[in-house]
Amino acid sequence: MRPMQLEYQTRRNAASRRRWMVATLLATLALILPSAVLPAMAAVTVGGTRTGVVDHNASDDETDRPVDPEVPPVDVPDVNPTKPTDPEAEVSGNDPLVVFGLAGLTFDDIDPNKTPNLWKLAERSALGNLSVRTVRSTSCPVDGWLTISAGRRSGTQITEDQEQRCPQMPDIAAGKSDRNTPVSATVDGYEDYTLFNAARDYNAVPGQLSAALADMGHSCSLAIGAGAATALADAQGNVPKYLPAGSVPDSLDECPLTMVDLGALGDSGWIPGSDSTVATSGGDASNVLPGQEPKRDDGTADAPAAPEPTAEEVARAADALHERQLSAADAALGKYLASTPENTAVMVTGLSDSSGDPALRAVMVSQPGGNEGLLTSASTRREGLVQLTDMTPTMLNLMGYGRDGDFIGTPAQYAKKTTEITDDDTPNVATIDSVKALRIQATASSIVHGSTGTFSIFLDTLHYIFFGLLGIGLFAGWRSSRLNRAAASSGRASALAWVGLVLAAIPLGSFLANLVPWADSTSPRLALLGSLVVATAAVLAVVLAGPWRRSWLGRVGALGLLTAITLGVDVAAGSQLQLNSLLGYNPIVAGRFYGLGNMAVALFIVGALMGTAAVVSPLVRTGHSRRAALVSAAIGVACVGVLGNPSWGAKFGGTIAALAGFIVLVLMLLKIRLNFRRLLIVGVVALAALVGIAGLDYLRPAEQRSHFGLFFGQLLDGEVFGVLGRKLTANLSIISINPLLSLIVPCALLVLGLFLGWCYRWQRTRRLSQRWAGVLPSVLDDSAAIRAGFCATMLALLAGLVITDSGIAVPATGLMLLIPTLVALNAGKVKEMTSADSPPPVKRATAAGSVGGTK
Repeated sequence: MRPMQLEYQTRRNAASRRRWMVATLLATLALILPSAVLPAMAAVTVGGTRTGVVDHNASDDETDRPVDPEVPPVDVPDVNPTKPTDPEAEVSGNDPLVVFGLAGLTFDDIDPNKTPNLWKLAERSALGNLSVRTVRSTSCPVDGWLTISAGRRSGTQITEDQEQRCPQMPDIAAGKSDRNTPVSATVDGYEDYTLFNAARDYNAVPGQLSAALADMGHSCSLAIGAGAATALADAQGNVPKYLPAGSVPDSLDECPLTMVDLGALGDSGWIPGSDSTVATSGGDASNVLPGQEPKRDDGTADAPAAPEPTAEEVARAADALHERQLSAADAALGKYLASTPENTAVMVTGLSDSSGDPALRAVMVSQPGGNEGLLTSASTRREGLVQLTDMTPTMLNLMGYGRDGDFIGTPAQYAKKTTEITDDDTPNVATIDSVKALRIQATASSIVHGSTGTFSIFLDTLHYIFFGLLGIGLFAGWRSSRLNRAAASSGRASALAWVGLVLAAIPLGSFLANLVPWADSTSPRLALLGSLVVATAAVLAVVLAGPWRRSWLGRVGALGLLTAITLGVDVAAGSQLQLNSLLGYNPIVAGRFYGLGNMAVALFIVGALMGTAAVVSPLVRTGHSRRAALVSAAIGVACVGVLGNPSWGAKFGGTIAALAGFIVLVLMLLKIRLNFRRLLIVGVVALAALVGIAGLDYLRPAEQRSHFGLFFGQLLDGEVFGVLGRKLTANLSIISINPLLSLIVPCALLVLGLFLGWCYRWQRTRRLSQRWAGVLPSVLDDSAAIRAGFCATMLALLAGLVITDSGIAVPATGLMLLIPTLVALNAGKVKEMTSADSPPPVKRATAAGSVGGTK
């Protein structure tokens, strides 16, 4: 061919590739936009207005972020429902309201024999577990009352030299009262609460409830006890009507809103002054545990120090103390209920934790006319589960005031109603069933919350051991030829691949374990472990059961697609496998309540991309690259739709990562060379598409917006840079919070580069990997589909690292699935090389279809 003809043909081929790239991008967007936009457009026409705008409480771009490093803020909750709120299901009314706060109350405490008043109230109430996460991983009573006051997560300063874990409840400066006549009062140190919360990322303003009530024309509120005064105080800490704790008026009809602090169920080593629960109720005030004897004002003990108590003695004393507090609180509640008019709504909330172990607490809402059953809210979308930040808007709804835009929560809703009410002393069967279900839910949350760290360490350790075994098993010395090293390592490579396959099945097994009701067993921890083992075995059985079992490529494809399909079907069905999963999210942490968690997103994307690459690999080998690209695009549309669908809990960062990954996969299958400029175009197109969807979602009513609409609102308000700054802070903090997980990434890169031989691809780094028998370059060069899947997966994990607030946890989790996948493909190639009895050529780079390749 003449030079001019060759130049013409080269230009024509380049122009053809550009047209294919543009066509692919447009086709992908044309397919993806309807799946994400139509729900938003349909909802734009849905009626419904509200007072103010609901701020966001959670998402990948949220501001209401946990600041305690004890639990990594992997995910954060979303309180902005994407489903239209059903007004008939909301807890609402137009009646006087009495709110009782008893810190630490759980449904394990509510019993027809031990707490008859609480039980009788439960029989005519809607019930729910309450997530009481505030600014710390374990909340204190003052945090709970301040959160009700601000309608956002709030807290107060705790000094390092403080003996108790929680701060003292504030002193109340009030005039003289006969314990029956309300007086004006001031909460001491209220300005310190304001300053502390102003420095947090939650934008909480104590006193906001009082301001909202004033704006709505509310005339009168009565606070009984320090906690109630803290919740009802204005921005200066002033309370117009106040009674000391334990005061019981003849009738609680003084004001349309009455709040009563019933004290706390906790020991004095955790909650100072918790003996007030007993003391103000006329009970025994000796409310200290062994080793916590009271001291005089000069700091000396009242008596010679007793011998150090044993753990068993402390536990018995704690149980006895808890029973006394609970009995006293129940008796006090009975007195207040006797003074409550019949046409009054009643709420009881266990608004904080009571010890060092955080847990779900209890909430009950009773209205004139009934509506018993279970509670939920748009912030959780979970039957029997609401958040502490939902309590403030629920109170306003109960009094007929509607919602206020300064509160991030949403009013509680009735998830399930019952009408069976008994007037005699026989316990209500429906209440027994509801309480049992809530106890099981709380047990599951506590067990998983306490086991997640152990499981993470266990899983990380297994992978470190696996990486070490790869380094030993694939080591083949210095001088032997590459073929001889491959032959010597064939058996070991195959054995390591089987080990990797088992490890790769464990993450999916951790989700499938929730198909078993392990929390309802007599030994829930052992049942959880057994469920995990059985679920992992079931995953392996599926992978090894079909016709795909005959090759490592088939097994890899089956495991990847099984992971993606399982997680996708689950999120479409309500994310039942995600909640209280060892790799999912937990309502005690209150990071996310529905949709996919960031770790699940990482597994979903890796499984989908590598599984798709394995499925289309035969098409590419037989020369049907365009057909393979169409199949990949169709799978990509489904995956992006799963992640981006607002009604399923949209993942902004995950959607961008998946979209970019599948675009790269399709382009590489079409043999379009990807350089830095084209990769930048892919990123810009993916971001532009998501911003466009976000703009459409922003047009919906405020209470129906998903994370996309919230992001667009932040973009308009100029808050997006603050969000990005918080993301960066969260990303960096995870490295120090969970270094064992973070080190997975550099160790995995070491495995890729040295043990699997990636460095052998280039002349300058070939010497680094020539000690090991890994043949990953040959695997990728011999299969354009696997090469495309690998590059797309690495790009998607990189996007997840940058975009999501879980930072390095995203690629670390994804690599736990990707590395075993590559080890399995490596074993298949080593076996092929050994059988062929001749070394395949090792290519330095391909001319097309590779990232950074040469022309």
